[in-house]
Amino acid sequence: MKYFIAAFISLLVFTGQGFAQDESGLRQTVKGTVVTIIGQQPVIGATVALVGTSKGAKVKEDGTFRIEQVAPGRYVIKTSAAGYEAVTQEIVVTSGKQVIVSIELQEKIAKGEEVVVSATEGAEFKPINEAAVVSTTGFTIEESNRYAGSLGDPSRMAQNFAGVVGASDRRNDIIIRGGSPTELLWRIDGIDVPNPNHFANQGATGGPINAINTNLLDNSDFMTGAFPAEYGNKLSGVFDLHTRKGNDEKYELVAQMGFAGIEALAEGPIPGADNSSFIASYRLSTLQFLSLLGLDLGFDGVPEYYDITAKTDVRLSEDHSLKFFGLFGDSYIESYQSTRDTTYTGDQDVVYGTKLGIAGLSWQHIYSPRTIGTLSVSSVLNTYHLEVDSVTATPDYKFLSRTKFFGYDNEEGYVGGKYTLSHSINPANLLTGGVEYRSLYYTLDENDVPGTGTDTTLFSLKETGTSGQMMGFVNWNWRPTSDLVFNTGVYAQNLGLSGKTAIDPRFGFAFTLDEENTFNAGWGIFHQSQPLGIYYGHPENTNLDFTEATHYVLGWTHLFNYDLQAKAEGYYKLYSKAPVEANGSGYVSLLNAGAEFNNISTNEQFISDGKGKTYGAELSLTKRFTDGYYFLLTGSYVRQEYTGADGVWRFGTFDNQFIGNILAGYEWKVSDNFSIEVSTKFTYAGGAPYTPIDLDSSRKYHDTRYDESNPYSQRNSPFRRLDVRIEFKNNFDGWSLSGFFLVDNVLDSKNIERRYFRNATDQVEEIYQYGFFPVGGFRIEF
Repeated sequence: MKYFIAAFISLLVFTGQGFAQDESGLRQTVKGTVVTIIGQQPVIGATVALVGTSKGAKVKEDGTFRIEQVAPGRYVIKTSAAGYEAVTQEIVVTSGKQVIVSIELQEKIAKGEEVVVSATEGAEFKPINEAAVVSTTGFTIEESNRYAGSLGDPSRMAQNFAGVVGASDRRNDIIIRGGSPTELLWRIDGIDVPNPNHFANQGATGGPINAINTNLLDNSDFMTGAFPAEYGNKLSGVFDLHTRKGNDEKYELVAQMGFAGIEALAEGPIPGADNSSFIASYRLSTLQFLSLLGLDLGFDGVPEYYDITAKTDVRLSEDHSLKFFGLFGDSYIESYQSTRDTTYTGDQDVVYGTKLGIAGLSWQHIYSPRTIGTLSVSSVLNTYHLEVDSVTATPDYKFLSRTKFFGYDNEEGYVGGKYTLSHSINPANLLTGGVEYRSLYYTLDENDVPGTGTDTTLFSLKETGTSGQMMGFVNWNWRPTSDLVFNTGVYAQNLGLSGKTAIDPRFGFAFTLDEENTFNAGWGIFHQSQPLGIYYGHPENTNLDFTEATHYVLGWTHLFNYDLQAKAEGYYKLYSKAPVEANGSGYVSLLNAGAEFNNISTNEQFISDGKGKTYGAELSLTKRFTDGYYFLLTGSYVRQEYTGADGVWRFGTFDNQFIGNILAGYEWKVSDNFSIEVSTKFTYAGGAPYTPIDLDSSRKYHDTRYDESNPYSQRNSPFRRLDVRIEFKNNFDGWSLSGFFLVDNVLDSKNIERRYFRNATDQVEEIYQYGFFPVGGFRIEF
């Protein structure tokens, strides 16, 4: 990390030269499109204004607008038009890059000849998806990069929201309202992605590094319960991410270095195609880059990874457009304990790697001003490779030999096609439906070799095959008045592998009592299929049912001002048909899966007899970034209980009890072109339960063995962490430079990640999460 700090200090000295620049001539362009939500029709004559300034523009016949000569800085852009609900959005203008925004307006509700003027206050807090009336938070790309502790990762950013906590500092898995991290749905531009992370684990949804480049993201939604019918096969939450369009008239470049990697991004118009654009990025592991330069990083096992992301938007005509999105990621690490000066019997040599491939092509057809259809084809592939060798050492701790201990070469993915159709009967009624078919394919090859100290049971899993998966949904969004919204729908799915079918009804409503207060509620049934490693671990497991969860949510929102909102929600989730171990101690349930860094697979027989419940309440106070500062205060009470095959109710591993976050930031505008932003985050969460280690059994088998007679009977100490981030922004003629420095866990709190039995000491030892962790970086736009 000392190289980061040195680079950051040099960068800071350089940015300080910005004070000598001419502060009167730096200007930029803000442009974009304003269209209707349904039909994507231009809202001709709409007014787009930068709040607090005299800058603005009218929308042209083709739906575009352009605001010239905008000074660098932070603005709120407000869009309004007669007969439509106004929207606001935060933007940041720099001298190095044009600002491009895509704005969608919703028609107001009319009674007879009278147009009912609905409140536009709080428009910044509204989600992107109009069907999400409960438990949904909209966020911007600025928030992903700005929040202390986020490290440019949308998953880590979401850990600031109410009811959400991270499973570990070392990974970005997120626990939503006491649900397993495996219950989160990732969706990118309409493509469902099992796990969009480097060093991912099969069946999980997180990893150490997210492969999604946040520089390509647009405003998106994060849902924590009772989500609409268009989302399925997950039980707890949805990350619905949208990527932005590239600049269709000017070529622009971005170079960046930070925790996520060394990266370069380019965007611009596609030659010969009017109103079309591309955007592409390449990112390489920062530590790998420094190692390639010959720098001694002071530790073994340098994580190597890279990812390539590309998107194109091609407008074929006024009514037809094509979009392509692609992402490829590769990650690899090797760690050899046998090469250390002191080696112990039971040490391990590990080689681990993953690959991720996503490709999607969609064709959008505007049938009429109120009807729009989208046909898309997509392909997703994840591969997982692991080699673990057990080391034998001499009595004087020298390496003697290694034997194969455990390993796998697995891959899974799908090729699918989806068609969705949206039709607005009138401003009060919106119907949406879709159907999708996926051809799943998989190769599972896992081996646990006997005679290595664990036991004499050989776990061998070898399966290759395909299966069909059919999904569909219908959704009706009804706004009988400007103050009342009903959303109802049904999601259905069938999995050929198990022969199971599930039908999920959903319902939600929101009632605006006055300009300040809104009440909402949501209910729904959700089903989720099992990981492939479970289905094929035992011959009987292919008969497993979908796990089922029923959501009940009740909420209230109070708007103090257009930029300040308080929100309270209570929830109850009831689980059934959860896979539990049939012949074990009786306490094992997949409702606790995802707490450890490993694949979700087993050679044990499971049955769909498990139950569970999570319940709690959340409070949040959100101040958007206006007047130079912002904050987000959240407090959550959350409990998780479950039953195994024995039917006994126990608190589970995600029973944190309480979660508290304080997030705040302030921007000091030193001059017209130079600003300093300081943000901080403090998290305090209850310690998660854990199962103690059986020391005698661990010594006997030279491996970590748990006391299954006392499941989750002990609890970690409360989690504490303070993060601080400082960013410097400087604008020059035609380009801009940002430098940042952050420290995660400033107080070096000792938060336990896990415990294990170590052969070298013959004792149970603790592994801590990140301690004092400094990171620096920079960003250049031109």
